[in-house]
Formats: sequence, structure tokens, C-alpha cells
Amino acid sequence: MSEKTIRASPQRTDHYQRHELINRHIVEREMVIKKISILLCLKMVSRAEALLQGDTEQKEKTNLLRGLLDEIISGNGVDELVNLVNLMVGDGVPLVISRPVLQHFSQEICKVPAKARGQVLRHAIDALMSRNVSFEETDAKLRELLGQSLADSEEYVEAARVLAGINLEGGRYNDSQKAEQYVRITELFLEEDETVEAERYVNRAAQFVHNSLDPLVQVRHKVRYVRCFC
Repeated sequence: MSEKTIRASPQRTDHYQRHELINRHIVEREMVIKKISILLCLKMVSRAEALLQGDTEQKEKTNLLRGLLDEIISGNGVDELVNLVNLMVGDGVPLVISRPVLQHFSQEICKVPAKARGQVLRHAIDALMSRNVSFEETDAKLRELLGQSLADSEEYVEAARVLAGINLEGGRYNDSQKAEQYVRITELFLEEDETVEAERYVNRAAQFVHNSLDPLVQVRHKVRYVRCFC
């Protein structure tokens, strides 16, 4: 081994030690941040539970929970949002409280940064599936938001499937709205040449498009129908 190599070895050793120390500090810092996040999350959930168990009237509880939701959103608290949604969807919260709080959530979630918003929306939609009938309006709103976000990211098939989960036959939508939505889903499937799925929804649109109040929807339907079957 050369004298030059021998002299360099302590320097390399010091470099490795410094690198290891920096990595250790990074890991410790991440652990502290995670612990703080968990504590904050538990604190928010505890506050929500305390509000629900208080002696105030239901209207006041609803307003207080909306305020708590605004506080969480302003802080971009993903975990806190997820846990609050879980709490609201649970059987222990009266619908007269949970419905308006979750409707407020669907209106304010756009303020959360896009990446985190997608994560929260996915969780909320999954959480609502077990009680979809009770929260049908909120579920539809959240699916619209997630579907648009996915389409903007060119994830067309997933966007179509998210939108297809909206219950259009439950009496809340007129023929014009049904036609527009089914045509939209058709278009998303066709973006990635998923013609089998597209055919299904262009046929559904055909049942309502003649009553559509929007001539453009009728034109869009004709164009997509030709693409599917000609």
C-alpha cells in the first residue's frame, strides 16, 4: 500500500463517519416529525370526539366541527382529515351532524394541495362506500373532484371508473345530466381505446340523450357512438 493511500484512509474514514452521522440525524428528525404528526392527529380527533359528546345543540356541534375541519385543511393535515372522515362516517355520529360536515368537507377539500388531496379523496370515497346511501350527494361530489383530477393527470381509465361509481339512477339526476355524464365516461374510456367499456356507456347515454337540453352533448354522443360501432 502506498504512503499516499495510507494518508488518505483516515480522511475517507472521517468522511464515512460524517455521512453516517448525517443519515442518523435525518432518520431521528423524521421519527420526531412522525411522532409530532401522530400526536397532533390524536389531538384533533380527541377534539372532534369531545365536541360530539358535549352538551351543546346539534346545530352548534355541526358549526364547531366545520370550524375544526377548516383548521385541519388550513394546516394541510392529511392524517387528521382521514381520521375526521372516519369519525363522521361512523355509526356513532348522527346523520344530522355528519351529512353537513362531510358536505362542507367536499366543498373545502380543493384547498388542500393536489397530491395530498388525491390521497384524501380516495380514502374518503372508500370510507363512504359502506354507507353510500346515507351520503350519496357527498360521494358524487368527491367522485367528481377525483375524476377531474385523474383526467387532468391523463389517468383516463381510472377517472372513468371513479365517475362510473356515481349513482345516476337514484332519482337525483334528470335525463340531460345522465346523458352528459355517460358521454363523459365514454370519452374517458376512448382516450385509452377501452372500446368495450366505452360501448357500455355510450349505449347508456343513448337512453337519455334525446331528452338532453344541451345540443353539444347530442353531438358528442353521435361522434363517440360512431367511433365505438363503425
